[in-house]
Amino acid sequence: MRVMMQKLILTLALTFLVSVSASAQQPATPAVVGDATSVDSVNNAVLQQLREDDILKALDALQMINNLHPIDDPFLARLSAASGGLHRALAQLGTDEQYELLHKWSMPTATGKDLRVLASLVPEVAPPMEFARAIGQRPKKNSFAIAAVGEMPGLSCSAWAMIVAADDAGNLRQLVTELEGLTAKKVNNADFVLTLAKIRDSRTSDAELITRLTARVAPEGEDTQVTALNDAVLVAAAMQRTALGPVCEQIAERLNQFDFSKGTSPHVSFLRRLRATVILKTRSPETNPTTVLYETPALWIAADDQKHNGFSTGSDQAIWLTHEEHIKRLSGPGDDLLLFKYPLTGTFELKGEATALDHGGAGMTYGGLGFDANPERFVVKDVQRSYFESRVWPFVAPKELRMFNRVNIRSNAEKISFLSNLHPGWNGTAASCSSSPWLGLRAFGDGRVYFRNLEIVGEPVIPREVRIADSNDLRGWMAAYGETVPKAVQQFMPGPAISGRAAAEAPGWHGVDGVIHDRMAAVPETDKVVQSHLVYMRPLLDGETVSYEFFHEDGRTTVHPALGRLVFLMETGGIRMHWLTDNENEWTGLGADNAVVEPLNRRGPRSLPLKNADWNLVTMKLTGGKVSLSLNGEEICDRSVEDISNRHIGFYHDRNTSAVQVRNVVLSGDWPEKLSAEQLQKLVAVD
Repeated sequence: MRVMMQKLILTLALTFLVSVSASAQQPATPAVVGDATSVDSVNNAVLQQLREDDILKALDALQMINNLHPIDDPFLARLSAASGGLHRALAQLGTDEQYELLHKWSMPTATGKDLRVLASLVPEVAPPMEFARAIGQRPKKNSFAIAAVGEMPGLSCSAWAMIVAADDAGNLRQLVTELEGLTAKKVNNADFVLTLAKIRDSRTSDAELITRLTARVAPEGEDTQVTALNDAVLVAAAMQRTALGPVCEQIAERLNQFDFSKGTSPHVSFLRRLRATVILKTRSPETNPTTVLYETPALWIAADDQKHNGFSTGSDQAIWLTHEEHIKRLSGPGDDLLLFKYPLTGTFELKGEATALDHGGAGMTYGGLGFDANPERFVVKDVQRSYFESRVWPFVAPKELRMFNRVNIRSNAEKISFLSNLHPGWNGTAASCSSSPWLGLRAFGDGRVYFRNLEIVGEPVIPREVRIADSNDLRGWMAAYGETVPKAVQQFMPGPAISGRAAAEAPGWHGVDGVIHDRMAAVPETDKVVQSHLVYMRPLLDGETVSYEFFHEDGRTTVHPALGRLVFLMETGGIRMHWLTDNENEWTGLGADNAVVEPLNRRGPRSLPLKNADWNLVTMKLTGGKVSLSLNGEEICDRSVEDISNRHIGFYHDRNTSAVQVRNVVLSGDWPEKLSAEQLQKLVAVD
């Protein structure tokens, strides 16, 4: 079923190499354009009021929302934290109270004659409900409710929330009548909200809704960016009705005609996911879109970029589709990896072909480095980091020809080579790549990226374990919260080169003789927590174990293990859980100092077997969706891991209170001793 559904998306909706040029029509300049700084100011004001538990003042901060639609952010991604936080706060209220608040805020007044609508992209990753205790609330299933319109998480709309609350409270018919009156008076946004209400109202005929939505397929006059956002909301709501599927597909098709001549757009990824979801719901209503869209080929795993900045694109995870030996990156945050499931060393070669259409690029990765080539230059880049080097490169066909180009990675146990159309663009030593021996496909930008004819030849070796942090340049590791790591790319083969971005300062997280270090803040601010997070490029998979040693000295040096955004705070008195936040831009209401105790998940002695002024051994194992944590040979925690999309290995500390020393970081798993001939030749197999 999954294969059939992915084929459906690729063949019926996702235009292939003969598709229309990317310079198609995209929503024009909006009628009302706000200032980006104003959007940021509103976002900050709303979050401040929500932290003070004042929803009314948070809504007041959004009074001028109809004027906030900057050209470079038409889907208001910079309001994502505020919108997500407001939705979370409203979800804690009863249905009647939700409706009363939203109705009063939305409807025209003597001073504001428009119908207010707040719609934006929002974050899609939430902490476990137990963290509600950290903000003084009782844990509930909706403690950190993620905003959605219909079956589209990542999209928030105040009008839709008001309509759902009205329906649940028995006020929908009255609201529809009120909206019909406002529409007759041509009140701004009234017709849009009325259409949403009629979609929710079971008494509205499909024929009437088809007529209303058909007008959005090819709207007359200039199509503004504000209208594009509203149309996305309409599609997300309407796709729940099977009869409306075809017209929703047509609207989604129009919304997916992008003009990349002026650069990238934060909403492209969301609109591509919206389109794919509409196709799935229309052609196979019983299908769960999430199951189809986020399942990778059997031998691969998606590795998300681990940034903590609070700005969501509406698609926090990349979507990789497979069909007839092709792999396509449909959408994603922007620098997306699909990693081979097992580490590989020895003598082997990964062969393939890649092409990137529109505003994107395609390449491969190994050893914590990625490469890509275009008609102008060959680029080698630290994976999901800002450091790169490039050289002039005349060996790739122009993108306009829409041709596949050969991409290869060769290893002979001593040397690693990256090749573009069989021309070597970079050589490195196998030893320098040993801490991150993961083959991978890389897609970046907003364009459509395809890979085909993937094959591994030679005699690859699957090591029994990988020492993932022995390199001084921390290959394969990334630092969040604006911190730095060493630059892995140092120089190219002889030839004309173009220098990339260099580190602006000495890196904070760095390696020395196999030991990871991070400094304590030079001038600690003792009244606050300064989160610091180092994260590995590859998630921990079921059946795998990571172990390491860390030096602990009370008040000076320590570090805590992290899995995704979940941190296990190992303290002398016991273990507490911490959620990595986006600091001032956090939508959940959690502060950077959040920590909760989970008595049911604790194991072992009441006081942790933590050795002071000495090295301590930590072992973390993932089995059946549960993580077991041991300290110096004694199990101290066993808990389920809720966020299945984000299980990256990491280290965390508060830079105000400690420095870090970590060594002997080893990853192992129940990996096969070797790959079968069928696996080597059929890398794209789903099962």
